[in-house]
Amino acid sequence: MARTAEPTDGRKHPLTKKSALAMCLLAVLALGMSACSSKSKTDTTTTTTAAGATTTAAATGPVTKGDKASFFLEASPQTSDGKTIKIDQAIFTGTKGWVGIHADAGGAPGPVIGVSKLLDAGTSSNITVTLDKPLTATAKVFPMLHLEDNNNTTYDFPNGDAPAKVGADVVVLPITITVK
Repeated sequence: MARTAEPTDGRKHPLTKKSALAMCLLAVLALGMSACSSKSKTDTTTTTTAAGATTTAAATGPVTKGDKASFFLEASPQTSDGKTIKIDQAIFTGTKGWVGIHADAGGAPGPVIGVSKLLDAGTSSNITVTLDKPLTATAKVFPMLHLEDNNNTTYDFPNGDAPAKVGADVVVLPITITVK
């Protein structure tokens, strides 16, 4: 005959010691499997605007801005000699454009300190941008997409070649360059 646990109100419960032990064992196994199956993740912050543009910032991984169906930018924090910056991906839908690297002006994009070659419409990957003057210390910079909007194939910003936008949001993001 199976033993049952006696509650304080005198009623008999159909819970045997064996089934209680089995339930505890299952709970421990479930917790263990849950802990083992969860992947290590980098903390990220994703912001979506009313226009549909998204910015995803990761502590150590790529930062993204824009919409892959129109204008999109992806870049990662990186270690560099201070002379060049690598951009992971740029998408220009229906037009050519540039990736301009802007200096940090109090947490916002400042003057342009380097520009990519003219990129064709579509997706470009592993873009190297040579800076006009090398960085000499670790710094935050702001890669920004610029449109070839006057068809002269020369980078003319701020007198042309406006920043690409998704809705009202400029496709620009901050990354940290560690100079070694």
